[in-house]
Amino acid sequence: MKKIMILALFVSFLWFNPLAMGAVTLPFNDGFESYSGGTSPPSPWTNLSGGPGTVTTTKAHGGSKSLVVSGGPYASQSSVVDLGTSYTDFLQYEGWVNNDGGHGIFGFHEQVSNMAPSFNAVRLQTNRDVYFISADGATGFNVLLMSGLSSGWHYVKVQLNFQAGVGNIWLDGVLIGNNLSISPKNVTYGGSPTTLRHIGIIHHVDSPVYLDDFCVSYCSSPGSFSYLSPLNGATGQARDVDLDWGDASGATSYDVYFGTTNPPPFSVNKATSSHDPGTLNYITTYYWKIVAKNICGSTASPVWSFTTAPCPTPGTPSGDGKTDVLWRNTSTGQNVVWLMDGVNYGGYAWLLEVADLNWEIVGTGDFNSDGKVDILWRNKATGENVVWYMDGVTRTGWSYIEPAVSDLNWEIVGTGDFNGDGKTDILWRNKGTGQNVVWFMDGVAYGSYAWLLEVTDLNWEIVGTGDFNGDGKTDILWRDKTTGQNIVWLMNGTTYNSYTWLPDVPDTNWEIVGPK
Repeated sequence: MKKIMILALFVSFLWFNPLAMGAVTLPFNDGFESYSGGTSPPSPWTNLSGGPGTVTTTKAHGGSKSLVVSGGPYASQSSVVDLGTSYTDFLQYEGWVNNDGGHGIFGFHEQVSNMAPSFNAVRLQTNRDVYFISADGATGFNVLLMSGLSSGWHYVKVQLNFQAGVGNIWLDGVLIGNNLSISPKNVTYGGSPTTLRHIGIIHHVDSPVYLDDFCVSYCSSPGSFSYLSPLNGATGQARDVDLDWGDASGATSYDVYFGTTNPPPFSVNKATSSHDPGTLNYITTYYWKIVAKNICGSTASPVWSFTTAPCPTPGTPSGDGKTDVLWRNTSTGQNVVWLMDGVNYGGYAWLLEVADLNWEIVGTGDFNSDGKVDILWRNKATGENVVWYMDGVTRTGWSYIEPAVSDLNWEIVGTGDFNGDGKTDILWRNKGTGQNVVWFMDGVAYGSYAWLLEVTDLNWEIVGTGDFNGDGKTDILWRDKTTGQNIVWLMNGTTYNSYTWLPDVPDTNWEIVGPK
């Protein structure tokens, strides 16, 4: 029960996050109840100089025993724990002290053999003054913290930040020394480095000094992050993507930096290793960074980034049997089909007229799985997309494809079955960025998407789709509008496999207008 009480009294370093300790190692705590009264405490306690400190039943706090050092000349006795070199730059010690009118030093010190120490300790004087004593070899200083300390037991806690060179001191839960300058660790004395690093109690003169429920703790900055989502540089991320970075060992909180600029601005502090940034914009690159924190310091990630998917866009068809030719008059809005027998013209049929010239025919395919070719439209002013369901040259119905794609840089450039499910998918190209994406469709219902390789040279345009190598998979036809070069990407679904050059047609008045 005494150890539980000690831990409950811990509070955080005030120069760090004012939360729970976190990332803490408790190398030693002792209530002295396991030792026989009147005996020297066994390892890890060590008695230095003069007579030994002993375990006594004369005075105790919360139990029946305590540690006492007493009597004799100046600096007659010390009882300490050797910390070795294992402690970190952030060290805390605490315990109940009763000086009973004596003069004692409670705390941390370093020594070279038995030569003068370097102190970072609390000194309780016979006249009831309380000092913080810090000394580096032959130089030192005392800071008066309070006068008139009452008799009896008092709870002393000291936190040392060797990295910043400051310490804080509490007495009975009240901060009485804030950001005090402290002596560095690993000092030299007389030209020799310190070899002993102790923490405990030293009796100087007069009456005994008692120690009970003593505890030492130290901690480290948080560890690294165990995983990352989205991955750095990921593209095609959903607008509702969550940020996950995996727990960093020892972290008690995380600062999240997030935004569209690099470096990103601070966003929020989180207690867990995930964050919902809300609904994001389409086709936007976001930057983010995480700083894991605890009372001992922080660990920062690099700046990561990801890009969201384009606004969903509708689907396009494919047909079989004999291929006919679909025409649209861009001045009148008339539409007509040439009925073909191979390359032989066999007649024509008028379709419904669409006088609003913002509507463009951008593809064909079987969108309702009735085995007949339907027509895909896009409105170049509003971004709306519509499928006409056809029975030959007769329109039997129509459906909007939702949502509309109001960013008019995105153009439907082809259709085909890119995922092998027998349904027509839609190929898009962004004429402003060079990004390319396929919408996987279930009829006119958008299902998901896949990014293709980016082509940032905007002179290259996708001008058609089709199976150019007879493997049953949709390939992509490109033309450079300035050089007249033509090339086919041979695809495996949405994966680029290889390419084949077609003959150049340098007269750029010639445009490829199909197959689509």
